Amino acid sequence: MVGKDPPILGTGAIPLSRKDQRKAKKPSSSTSNNSSNDPMQESSRQGQARPRALPTSPPDSHALSSIPQSLMRSQKPQAGTLLEKIAEDPDKQANQDSAEAPVQDLAGDTVQALVTPSNRRLDCGGGAYTYKNTVHIGSGDERCGLIKLVLASAQLNHLLPGGRKNWLFDGFKLAWSKHERQEELHVNIDLNRERGRNTQGEPDLVSVMIKPASTGAKIHLSKIDDYMRGPDPWSGPVNSAISKSASALQNRMPLLNILDFLDHVVRQWPSEHYTAIKRSFFNHYQPHGTDLGAGVELLKGVYQSIRMAQGSQEQSHRLVTNINMSFATFWKASLFTSLLFELTGSDMTSLSKNWRDKANQNYDSITRLRGSWFTVKYDKQSEEMKNRRWKVASILDQSAKDYRFRPWDESTNALGQETSVYDYFLNRYGFALEWPDLPVVETTKKITKRDAKDKIVSEGPIVYPMELCMMQPNQRYLYKMDDKQSTEMIRNTMERPEPRLRSINKCLDLLNWEKDPYLKHNGLKIDPEPIKTKAWILPPPMLQFQGSQAKLGNSGKWDLVDKRFASPNAIHLVSWGVMVVTTSVSSPKTKPPKTTEISLDQATRFTKSLMEKYKKHGGSVAAALPTIKEQRHPDLSTAIDLFYSEVEAKYTQIPQILLFILPNKNADVYRCIKNACDCKFGVYSQCVQAEGVQKGDAQHISNLLMKINAKLGGTTSHVVEKPNPKVGGVSTDPSKKEKLPLVPMFIGADVSHPAPGSNAPSYAAMTVSMDRTATRYAAAVETNNVRVEMITTQNLRKYLKPLIERWIDSVGEKRLPEHVYYFRDGVGESQYQKLMATEVKEIKQVFRDLNNLQQKVGGKSSPFKVKFTVVVAEKRHHTRFFPQGPYPSEKDENGNPLPGTVVDRDVTNPRGYDMYLCSHRAILGTARPTHYTVLMDEAKVPVNTFQKMLYEHCYQFIRSTTS
Repeated sequence: MVGKDPPILGTGAIPLSRKDQRKAKKPSSSTSNNSSNDPMQESSRQGQARPRALPTSPPDSHALSSIPQSLMRSQKPQAGTLLEKIAEDPDKQANQDSAEAPVQDLAGDTVQALVTPSNRRLDCGGGAYTYKNTVHIGSGDERCGLIKLVLASAQLNHLLPGGRKNWLFDGFKLAWSKHERQEELHVNIDLNRERGRNTQGEPDLVSVMIKPASTGAKIHLSKIDDYMRGPDPWSGPVNSAISKSASALQNRMPLLNILDFLDHVVRQWPSEHYTAIKRSFFNHYQPHGTDLGAGVELLKGVYQSIRMAQGSQEQSHRLVTNINMSFATFWKASLFTSLLFELTGSDMTSLSKNWRDKANQNYDSITRLRGSWFTVKYDKQSEEMKNRRWKVASILDQSAKDYRFRPWDESTNALGQETSVYDYFLNRYGFALEWPDLPVVETTKKITKRDAKDKIVSEGPIVYPMELCMMQPNQRYLYKMDDKQSTEMIRNTMERPEPRLRSINKCLDLLNWEKDPYLKHNGLKIDPEPIKTKAWILPPPMLQFQGSQAKLGNSGKWDLVDKRFASPNAIHLVSWGVMVVTTSVSSPKTKPPKTTEISLDQATRFTKSLMEKYKKHGGSVAAALPTIKEQRHPDLSTAIDLFYSEVEAKYTQIPQILLFILPNKNADVYRCIKNACDCKFGVYSQCVQAEGVQKGDAQHISNLLMKINAKLGGTTSHVVEKPNPKVGGVSTDPSKKEKLPLVPMFIGADVSHPAPGSNAPSYAAMTVSMDRTATRYAAAVETNNVRVEMITTQNLRKYLKPLIERWIDSVGEKRLPEHVYYFRDGVGESQYQKLMATEVKEIKQVFRDLNNLQQKVGGKSSPFKVKFTVVVAEKRHHTRFFPQGPYPSEKDENGNPLPGTVVDRDVTNPRGYDMYLCSHRAILGTARPTHYTVLMDEAKVPVNTFQKMLYEHCYQFIRSTTS
């Protein structure tokens, strides 16, 4: 037996030795045939559960469809379901590092591996009931700072049963306690007393009311187990399930109340001690901040959240705590003048002269200070004023010399003579401002003065000169970072798996679960040891090129040496050109990038090599050289216009593609080229670095041609797979004249939102597969209102419908698809129900309308047969996997999971079907798996087929030689 410990947790499986595995890999022919032909046959040889179909009903925001425990999830994916048997990896010998490395199992389809997710077990214990209350503070519009002050007040602590420590507040409108209240609590809190100010004057009162919640007031943690094992409230046909979503949601309210309560329990203690950003916590005073430049620093924190998880066959379903590293950007705690110097790259003398120009970048940088908190530092301050925090309401268009006001004279209790801010500090405190021409800062605080008859004689904002303002720590930087900052941030957040796992374990000290009084008070305990689970490594597919096939290993990458593109450009390449760009734009606050200059002769030699290489890859290109020119105008936009016109005039047709040789990596130059070609002319463009042109590396040229060929309508390669009419294989014999079996239609959609603080609209992007191999796609992009996640009905009908019609005409040969995969990105669990009730419902209606139109035109009546599989693909999550097996071949050279690693148990939802797939090779840092959640599957796709389809499609991106 190899190894000291079983590599698979929770199954009792012991790894076989190499010799034993070879013996076990020789089943009888009858057994082999049965396992291959009967996809639902149970494998008695390994005691595995049979594969199940994906859920046929949509879930709610927290729970997925209920599956019998016997069919919960296969202990291993089973080959030979509806599609052909998963092929054995032909290069397995080359990918094994030792004689004792694991070989494939009996079915020859997958490799087992042991991984450690970034999750911990949570023990809820049980105990007494917890009671939920609603909290009303003041008018309901109070700021977060005032609410925190009220909830932490000694006056409220004295009146709460058991004291403040026995109560849990969400900081807004909810509170939980083990003390049941029958009556309402009303109290007025004097904020002056809480702030330690003079209480002899008029009190600053805020009303507080606490009363039992109207719904879900009684909470018991045992309800979680009842829910995870109970009947599925979404059972039944899809349409009826959507229609009864309101009642189904009502039935799940106890679970939602419990999860909401637990989420606040684990957040309360770190929120009181650290800077909390949703579920991430940052200790600003630890010496680990990284300077990103321009007044911004990067802080490392810890993320934690509560999730339901499926147990193994020996263990029941459970709750787990998801732990991960978290990073966020903050303003540096510094004087405003220092921040502006870093932001603008201008000295104070220049900034004092041109900050008023709203077209200048400096003005935009100054306005970024709005909404931040600061203190004021100058001599002769009172103790109260030294610690007083102010919030920036706006940056005024007046300098300290220009802004004039009448200060209040305490000796006469009346308004004094009008003066400027500059003169006020000079006369009152005896010092002259160093930069009086900078703008003054207006605070959100207003000051009101009354005379002896209580008549208002002065009212206005409090302002300060900018050079006296000091940015407070823990202030989020919410603006879009420049390219240099982004690069620096990526460099500092990348950690390989082993160091990252150590960092995660170290972050547990920040959470300090053992000393957390809220966990202890509510009977909760979190196991600091990470969960270990079993993963499966799917074999890589075989790729089809023109006239050859490529056998791939587990590295997730391949090359184009001696390979012809599966389908080259259909239209002969004649009208094109190459432009050598000489413009190099650099920001005044960044170091100029390294520049590589090339001559026209070098560009010509490179173009010749490019043309020859393209022909070897199967491309069709004219023998004559294209137009090759240097940039003819100092303004790049004008130079592109001239170049486009010259190419168009030479060939008397619109250019098919334009190549641009760039002197360096400059985002502004790149944006200018893409804006001109994509938006203005509607022509394909391809940029290439001059450094790569000088080297002339064959692989670099092939990779460049791969992108050019894709833009000209070609395909690099596609997965080799036999057709199967039942589920629509992705490859068929095009030589047959009869109609080919229908293949699935793949639809993808996402909505992108603008950067924080921007009023720009959101954009909805929709794409539909446009060939039988699902390799080429057509897309549509349109605005989608402002920060609206669900794609509007208008966009779906106006832009998605034409794409579907195009698929019907070309791929479907005038037929609707029988099976549609709808992949949606960017949707959280709380939006699942809304996604099903809006987008999916509307997309299905689009297909019904097209079906009705076909019936009307053809004069035949046929039922609507399109079946949908709806999948949410999520990359922005905090689950990571760290291979822990004893075999080197279970992970790549960086310690990441191998491409094809699948985890669909122990850390996945106990209801319905979801899975994590590591489909790519992470070159830097720790691999982030994609989390797939199936919301609906009317086609009843077997789990193995679904996993195989997902992984193989990752090898079909025609602009890359990596999965």
